Amino acid sequence: MKLKLLILFFLGFIGTITAQNSGSITGKVIDQKTNEPLPYVTIVIKNNDATVTGGITDDKGEFEISKLAPQNYTVEIQFIGYKTIVKQVNLTTTKKID
Repeated sequence: MKLKLLILFFLGFIGTITAQNSGSITGKVIDQKTNEPLPYVTIVIKNNDATVTGGITDDKGEFEISKLAPQNYTVEIQFIGYKTIVKQVNLTTTKKID
């Protein structure tokens, strides 16, 4: 199937003001055609093709990956029956992107 994922609020970068300068990547994954949230979608965070961490969306299609160092990442969104979405992101501690 060549369905595409529409990512709402994808990569809402939140830089926290802690001593560790950690940040997080949050978002919501929905089906582009039905506009329904997609639960249990796999989110993979990579740096230079090496997997750093990951997670899954909840029942509402929302996810949060936290405790990330500010740097460039590749974010992959994977779900059976859907095309994998790959995004390059620059996580910083000073801004939020919606």
